[in-house]
Amino acid sequence: MLDWLILGGGVHGTAICNHLLRRGRVQRDRIRVLDPHDEPLARWHACTRNTGMPFLRSPVAHHLDVQPAALHHFAETEVPDHRFTRPYRRPTCSDATATR
Repeated sequence: MLDWLILGGGVHGTAICNHLLRRGRVQRDRIRVLDPHDEPLARWHACTRNTGMPFLRSPVAHHLDVQPAALHHFAETEVPDHRFTRPYRRPTCSDATATR
């Protein structure tokens, strides 16, 4: 039996699911995200690619993880050519980071 069924694997559904799992509010086998796509954020990635969006609107501190420095840490360890635009430290969008 499920405790949570989240409709949509977009930004909001992914953020809610991540928050519930990472904060220990629900066990992984008690939550599901219902979305027609195979990967979370599939439509978001398609839209950012299609519009040629060069960087995220928000600074590096605003992201889907529950840890404040998670995006910065990911960029330093997983994406060696990471870039944050100045002066607001907005993460750049690229095919390399969008598919991770």
